[in-house]
Amino acid sequence: MKKSLDITLIYVLDIFSLLCCCFGIGFLLSIPAYLIANKKIKAVQINPDEYEGGLKQLKTAKTVSLVLVIINLIFFLFVLFFFIIPFINIYNDPDSWMEFQKEFEKAMEEMNQSA
Repeated sequence: MKKSLDITLIYVLDIFSLLCCCFGIGFLLSIPAYLIANKKIKAVQINPDEYEGGLKQLKTAKTVSLVLVIINLIFFLFVLFFFIIPFINIYNDPDSWMEFQKEFEKAMEEMNQSA
């Protein structure tokens, strides 16, 4: 009896990693999805007669996972750079918080005026 190449788990992890991308933690789901897809591809290449289903769909799932890993890591760096680093500087220099707050309020006013 042949084993089925079920790629549902990979796509579910990919979808949730895309949703978690907004919080900067999506790579925690997309990396395992990529690793699972890679492991299944290697297993199929070793014993292709034991599995039924398309290898092409599995490779597509692996590619989607890789793209999401890259997107999530870029967004994680974005979150780290723009949200975490300023707070480290605020801890070292309390006056910089006031400057940051004034710049933020000014940007919000400009955005409200342009809308």
